[in-house]
Amino acid sequence: MTTTITAHIENSLETCTWVGICQLGDIDFDRGVASLVDGIPVAVFRLRDSHSGTGELYALDHIDPRTGTPTIARGMVGSAGDVTYVAAPLHKHRYDIRTGACLDDDARSLRSYPVRAHGSVVEVRTVVTAAKHGGNTHKPDS
Repeated sequence: MTTTITAHIENSLETCTWVGICQLGDIDFDRGVASLVDGIPVAVFRLRDSHSGTGELYALDHIDPRTGTPTIARGMVGSAGDVTYVAAPLHKHRYDIRTGACLDDDARSLRSYPVRAHGSVVEVRTVVTAAKHGGNTHKPDS
């Protein structure tokens, strides 16, 4: 399922698309799944939430910036103080699951993406920007 929204922003035309990647029930609590979202590897996590039965969803780059390997979705979820993080499986760098900021190295980070549950489908948002005078730039929304 894909939902598309088009908006005119200054000298460009942006199209926001929500791309369905899996069913909500396919993601275990405190675990991640990997998906290609319009060709970009994305890791989606579902965290246990005391306020709802469905949990909270977060999406980050799936490529580990230190190793260049697609492993972030297989990382361990933990917490340090009030920050929930995912630890990259190979070198254990910890990334804030909400923002993608690296807790261990300020020079590294992961891009975070808008993610939602639309009914029982988990969706990640992407943006395609087309300049009014030609040219398209396609990227996940951050």
